Amino acid sequence: MPLAETDGARLARAWLIEQLRWRTLAADPALAGRLVDLDFAEVLRDPAPAVARLAVHYGLDVPEDWAQRIKSSELLSRYAKDGDAHFDANARRRELTAAAERHADGIAEGMQWAEAALDALGEVDLASRLRPRA
Repeated sequence: MPLAETDGARLARAWLIEQLRWRTLAADPALAGRLVDLDFAEVLRDPAPAVARLAVHYGLDVPEDWAQRIKSSELLSRYAKDGDAHFDANARRRELTAAAERHADGIAEGMQWAEAALDALGEVDLASRLRPRA
């Protein structure tokens, strides 16, 4: 496996360790049905179905008007660190885009390291988790 010499590579290594740990936990029969693989980007993109899946996992009822309740609550339209600040999907997207541009070199280094590590470990099945879903 390649050395993780840059910040991007070290973050990719941490990601890979967590992916391998998750897979080990998910394969444990004692934990079957107790774990939920939650993609936070999916929650932000379309919160109602993602949060409904969590509610069902915890044995909670999901009302028929679930999606409308979430949308009208404005819970996901406020900035977590300042409840008075509006922070919607567009603002989130702008911040993520700006961060991706600002850290493009480190992200590229991390992606390159992760792809090489996955190849070296023969873990090609995890490669699909490297790239965000559209």
